[in-house]
Amino acid sequence: MSWNCFICGKKLGLLNAKTVTSDIELLCLEDTNKLFGEITGKEHIGIKPIYKSWVQKHTSAEIKELISKNKNAILIAPDRCIGCGRKISAFKAIVTKDNKRICSNCTSKVFGDTNGAVPAWINNHNGDYFLAYLKNNRSLKAISKDNAKGEALFCPYCNSENVKPLGADKKTFSVGKAAAGAALTGGLGLLAGFAGKKTGMTDFVCMDCGKQFKR
Repeated sequence: MSWNCFICGKKLGLLNAKTVTSDIELLCLEDTNKLFGEITGKEHIGIKPIYKSWVQKHTSAEIKELISKNKNAILIAPDRCIGCGRKISAFKAIVTKDNKRICSNCTSKVFGDTNGAVPAWINNHNGDYFLAYLKNNRSLKAISKDNAKGEALFCPYCNSENVKPLGADKKTFSVGKAAAGAALTGGLGLLAGFAGKKTGMTDFVCMDCGKQFKR
């Protein structure tokens, strides 16, 4: 391990505020601030545990890529937006069905010009469902708390619509045909015939990237 910041090369001593990556590289206070887009600590005092914990779970390569693309790390905490990781009060946030906060900036990225139905729709859906649209740059137009134009069944990892319920026969099952002819439950794009009885969610597998997810 070098005693220099792997981003800017600044020499770091024992008294300098710094974070350590999962592959044991050091990140100075200034670049830690840049990574999160906010003040993360003070020199000679240290960096707050929530930021240290995030850095410790990620490699220097991952962090270098974020900083080079001018993107901020996303912190997961009850008082932060699940889309961008910024702190947001409950009064300014729109809260999802599973009690996750979403800021106005992330809301507008999915819904564009928001209307009165947007908060109701978000209140009636889980945070992961909203995130799938946000991360894949998909747009929605809220109509009511249950429905929005643009909802679709797709892989939240690679954005492919080539997905199917686990256990469904590959030759006979068609997502497109099923979606066109089946009732959608709760505006979530779930095919009623495949919804789990206990959770109301279905296990799907993406036929392109192979990853599994629930909807």
